[in-house]
Amino acid sequence: MKFVANIIPQLPYLRRFARSLTENQANADDLVQCTAEKALKMDKSFLGKGSYRAWLFTILYRTFLDQQMRFQRLNETSLEMVTDISAPETMVERAELRQVTILLQKLPEEQRATLTLVAVEGFSYEEVGKMMNVPIGTVMSRLYRARLKLKNLMGEKKLTRLEIVT
Repeated sequence: MKFVANIIPQLPYLRRFARSLTENQANADDLVQCTAEKALKMDKSFLGKGSYRAWLFTILYRTFLDQQMRFQRLNETSLEMVTDISAPETMVERAELRQVTILLQKLPEEQRATLTLVAVEGFSYEEVGKMMNVPIGTVMSRLYRARLKLKNLMGEKKLTRLEIVT
């Protein structure tokens, strides 16, 4: 029961992050299911060490990386960013969000994942570093490069939907 009480509230966030990493909704759902299964099997090993939410995101991200390595061996790598950060209210906001979504696809996977975890999911640099098994400086560097690349891709246009990132 503890597992159910802890994981169910996190499912929408895990699903959103999974969609930001995978090529479609079905793959994202599979990734979340695999994450839940792994978390259930390893629940006793968690023992309240740190944030349960961060632990789940770590499992999801590492599962994704494992799957990517398998797919790369089969030469089947294609990522699409599908997101529902928040429902845009106007046509202009929807167009900006769609443009940013398309541009996010052009970022390297590490930068895209870092940006999503910090800007969309609200994790701290330290939490993201633990999830991705990299130092905080690497997280900061990836985030800086992701923001810079997005700005360049947008042609110095004001990134209204991404201002929350900075």
